[in-house]
Amino acid sequence: MGSPRITLSALILVLWLSPLSSLAQNQGKESQASFKTDPGVSAEKAISPKEVIEEANRVIKRSPGDGGAYQRRGWARAALGDHKGAIQDFNKAIELNPKNAEAYGNRGISFASLGDTPQALKDLEQAIDLDPKNALSYYNRGVLYGTLGDYQRALRDYSRAIENDARNASAYNNRGLTYQKLGEPKRALSDFNQVIELDPKNAGAYLNRGLIYSTQGNHRQAIENYNRAIELNPKDAEAYYNRGLANGLLGNQAMSIQDYTKAIELNPKNAEAYYNRGVTQGAVGNHRLAIQDYT
Repeated sequence: MGSPRITLSALILVLWLSPLSSLAQNQGKESQASFKTDPGVSAEKAISPKEVIEEANRVIKRSPGDGGAYQRRGWARAALGDHKGAIQDFNKAIELNPKNAEAYGNRGISFASLGDTPQALKDLEQAIDLDPKNALSYYNRGVLYGTLGDYQRALRDYSRAIENDARNASAYNNRGLTYQKLGEPKRALSDFNQVIELDPKNAGAYLNRGLIYSTQGNHRQAIENYNRAIELNPKDAEAYYNRGLANGLLGNQAMSIQDYTKAIELNPKNAEAYYNRGVTQGAVGNHRLAIQDYT
């Protein structure tokens, strides 16, 4: 029937920007997956990356030595996916202020986005040396170590991120994923519980917690968590897939088929969902439909 699968969508890199001007204060901690303002900034004051670039261009034209303007423009370019342009701006910001930890950290994000992981790690190391209390630097380095399969180092960095920011839900979530990969489900479950306490609308945390329950054989509790994940994110194919597995293991064949069908609708390339739906169709006597799924 296959095994429960966890999505790695929670593994994100975070861009941040220091409040270098009144305009920069409108920009907070940003995620490449979904850009959002810092919780302390009202929606009315939020501005777009394009507006940041326009403002920075005016400042640079007037004051070419303003490192903050280059940093803000670099952040905005990275937010728009122009990481090569962002690196150029972060280079200039660092040239003007070699102790600019945020510029090193943000440049590391852009190098990582371009696939240059070694240089990204060097920049994040420098950012940590310059500002050892910045939780985001540890978090981002943890993400990179995780992608390299170095889970022990990733674990240490997520823990340092949490030490410096006890409300960092993303760090708890990724540490939970890492504990799971290292075969420590109890610690993983504890971290996912903490994510949900900090962010009750975090669909990924419910999905991840459901997976832990599934691997422990607690399929009913797993389904409760998958239900909540789907309620919060109805387009999450992995939640339907995992719920399909749990329903099948509980003998709820019709519900299992419905879940696999929805998972396939959301992700037509999910070969395991086709296979498992075929197995379930065969188990209830729908052999013609089973053959269609196998082929």
